[in-house]
Amino acid sequence: MASNPAYVPFTFVLAAALIALLGIGWAQRKKRLGRGVLIVSPLAAAFLLLYFWHIPFHDAARSVLAPSRSYSCELDGDGSRKQEPFTIPLPKRTVFKGKTNACSPFYRTYATADEFNRLYGSQLEDWKRSGAIAGWTRMEPEAAGDGSAWTSEGFDARLNDGRIVLIRMRTATGESGGRMIAIDIPATTGGLAR
Repeated sequence: MASNPAYVPFTFVLAAALIALLGIGWAQRKKRLGRGVLIVSPLAAAFLLLYFWHIPFHDAARSVLAPSRSYSCELDGDGSRKQEPFTIPLPKRTVFKGKTNACSPFYRTYATADEFNRLYGSQLEDWKRSGAIAGWTRMEPEAAGDGSAWTSEGFDARLNDGRIVLIRMRTATGESGGRMIAIDIPATTGGLAR
């Protein structure tokens, strides 16, 4: 079920529009335009209903039509500096899952684990060479400790102020589209420097 209550009235409006289009198409069925309306309008209505009511289809369509390109979070600087934005690219075909783009968001991705590892391995290595981060480590795939069918892997990037940015991909065993990315940046440096 979709998460937005506005989809309910939208569905009624869509049904009314479909009935009107089918009526126009039926009245003009002997003409080419009328036959086209009779064929195209139910297909378009089915696509729209799938887009708004079927969450996996909605995510897959958004990942192609309007993917999330990067993650950004405003980091608090020390007293002498303004806030520093932390921005990191996201894999292709990734969509934001949440209500607001906060500093600990979750994303659904259709990228494979190899694409995820290549992207962040090369990005973090470039940042380390340029001095943008102090260092990084890779977390090997491991099964979730709660007994679920999820495996987790990812990276820890140590910022120059000592904060650790956690970049994780969780994959549901046996599902090709069941991948989530979580990026977490702590608000303070307390106790996180390694």
